[in-house]
Amino acid sequence: MNGLVLGLDIGIASVGVGILEKNSGKIIHANSRLFPAATADNNVERRKNRQVRRLHRRKKHRGVRLKDLFEDYGFLTDFSKVSINPYRLRVDGLNQQLTNEELFIALKNIVKRRGISYLDDASEDGGTVSSDYGKAVEENRKLLAEQTPSQIQLERFEKYGQVRGDFTVVENGQKCRLINVFSTSAYRKEAERI
Repeated sequence: MNGLVLGLDIGIASVGVGILEKNSGKIIHANSRLFPAATADNNVERRKNRQVRRLHRRKKHRGVRLKDLFEDYGFLTDFSKVSINPYRLRVDGLNQQLTNEELFIALKNIVKRRGISYLDDASEDGGTVSSDYGKAVEENRKLLAEQTPSQIQLERFEKYGQVRGDFTVVENGQKCRLINVFSTSAYRKEAERI
């Protein structure tokens, strides 16, 4: 068209550009830009940040879907009457009928922290665990044989003043690591009971 040729050289740490006159081969323009090469560390950091954004977005979306479900069936009313520990509501809901507001708060607490799906698969492996994390998860699994996640969480809240996170307590002179990690199926069973 105008007798010029554009050439690009795109590398991992530079971009080169050249413009030539097509007929004579004369260089009209040549330039390159250097920049720091991408490293695996940069990729790991970006991946971690992307994962956190997805987790937050999905958590928020689950709450919105629950609210939409309650609105579709006309269950949402006034939340000013309800000011109670959501773990207490979940435990109470196992044995008695909750109001619509209480039911919403209990279920919203479950969908915010909906469990870890791979724990269901890990329980089938039956291997021994040696890490503190593995031992804490195994302890939670044993407790789930007799209790629901909310019963365990409420008991820990009343006894230690904490539910969320990873904390260590001393019982009978021994340190015990407690982690609020339960399987998705345990939360699902509890939600169905409520």
